[in-house]
Amino acid sequence: MFNYAYYTLGSREEAEDVTQDVLVRLWDHWSRLNQEAVTGWIIRVARNTCLDRLRQRQTRTALLQEHFKDA
Repeated sequence: MFNYAYYTLGSREEAEDVTQDVLVRLWDHWSRLNQEAVTGWIIRVARNTCLDRLRQRQTRTALLQEHFKDA
């Protein structure tokens, strides 16, 4: 999970954050998960969390570019 997040995001700190987020979600949903599907669930949640972070980067970058373009 960490390696996937690090490869996707290119940042050790963000990969650690994603790993922690996924583990907290796993803890919260453990009783409702099908134990045979846990690996797939973890991969899906890690992927979606990484994509969310990439979207946040794009939004943040676009806002900063717009702000400094007008300045």
